[in-house]
Amino acid sequence: MQINETTRKILVDRHETGMGFQLVLTLNQSIYAVFNGSRVFEITNSLLDLPTIEEELGDEEYIDVKDVLKIGSLPLFTQTGIVNPGYLGVPASFPLIKEYTLQSPTIFYRIIAHGPADFRYNNGQLSPNTYLTTILDKGYANTGFAVVGRYALPVPLPGRYCIEYEVPAGTVIKSGTVAPNFGQAGGGVEVLLTSKTKVTKRGYQLLSDY
Repeated sequence: MQINETTRKILVDRHETGMGFQLVLTLNQSIYAVFNGSRVFEITNSLLDLPTIEEELGDEEYIDVKDVLKIGSLPLFTQTGIVNPGYLGVPASFPLIKEYTLQSPTIFYRIIAHGPADFRYNNGQLSPNTYLTTILDKGYANTGFAVVGRYALPVPLPGRYCIEYEVPAGTVIKSGTVAPNFGQAGGGVEVLLTSKTKVTKRGYQLLSDY
C-alpha cells in the first residue's frame, strides 16, 4: 500500500510514534504502520501484542487523508479531511523523562527501514516531533534486526539505513528509554526534536540484517 502525496504532507509534520514509523487507524478500524512515509503494513492484532503482517498491498492502493482517524501520531480527520483543532496528540512509544539544551553541535542518528531518503528531512530541516538515537546507543543497534528489538518496531522490518545528522548547539531535545512494545524488548535510547530543526545531514551507512 502506498501513501498518497496529500497524506504524506500531513504525516511529515505529525508526531512520529517511534523512530521511523507512524501508526494510523482507518475508518474500518484497521491499524497500519507507515514506515518513512512510504511503505505501509497492516497490523492485525492488538497494539500491545506481537503484530503480524497480513499483507503488503499492491501499489495501486492508497490511504487517503479522509480515511484516517486518530491514533498515536495522527490528528483526527473527518470524512471531508478537516483536522480537529482540539486534538493535542498522545504519548508515543516511550516516556520522555529528561529535557536538554545542546551545548555544542552533536551527532545523532535515524535508523529507518526504508531509505536512503528520510521523508522527515526537507530543505535542510528535520520536522518537529522527529525521533533519533545517540552516537552511544547506535553502537548497540548495529544490525537491522537489532534495531527492530531495541527500538520496539511494530513489524519486524530490519532497520537498514542509518542516517547521520549533526544537530546544532542550542537545540532543545527530550530523551528517554524505549519501553517494551509489539512483542519486542525495547531498551534503546531515543531523543525527540521538539521543534523544526535545521540540521546537517552527514550521509548514511547500510546495516546488515543480522
